[in-house]
Amino acid sequence: LQSVLAFGYINEAQQLKARHPQETVRIDSLFGASQRAYKRAVDIYPAYGIAWYNLGMIQYMHDSYQDAITNFSRATAIDSGYSEAWFTIGLSYQMLANKTGDTINALQQDSTLLAGKKYSGHETKESLNELIAACNNRMQRNWEISEENFIHAIQLAPANYSIYLHLIQLYLSEGRYDKGIKVDSLALKNRLYSDVIYATLGSACLMQKDTVNTVINYANSLIYSKSNYVICAFLKKYYY
Repeated sequence: LQSVLAFGYINEAQQLKARHPQETVRIDSLFGASQRAYKRAVDIYPAYGIAWYNLGMIQYMHDSYQDAITNFSRATAIDSGYSEAWFTIGLSYQMLANKTGDTINALQQDSTLLAGKKYSGHETKESLNELIAACNNRMQRNWEISEENFIHAIQLAPANYSIYLHLIQLYLSEGRYDKGIKVDSLALKNRLYSDVIYATLGSACLMQKDTVNTVINYANSLIYSKSNYVICAFLKKYYY
């Protein structure tokens, strides 16, 4: 019953957000009611994996990624084959990595401005650089955990198109183009044909200076979407 109530609150909140996004107080109130209902549900029945997952999704949508990871992990502990939960663990770590990256950018700007001066009254530029290095290590570790969970999710649900896209984007953003090519190729092997899969494969080939396969994959991308003007411009330049 609590899960039914929670789902109703979520559905109402999402509809209100789509139609009247300015009503933030009412939207937050509905999401809060949903969260409380799911918490009551898992208190009553702790082995209810879907409720743990849905509770994690609410927290994820409100940027509470660490809490979301905890509840997604509870869902996978109950059902180790819960591919969506593994996927969203990966998404949460990806978001944590992005937030840490933003922190690093801000710290790097401070470090440039400091030039040996005091920071916050007690920190030197050198200690700030140590903090940047620590944040960078944390970001890299979050990327690694995200990658591990995406790969596991694909193994459990090889037909889930979204997981491939996020893993491919992770590899391309890190400059690991060979890995991106392998995941794109696996998606195509599993018949997940789309303009985005071919486009990202073409982009990875382009970064590896493989012009022939870049052109082939960009051309295949246009079969599924003829409105990508960037790809059209590239192919026009290549052919003419």
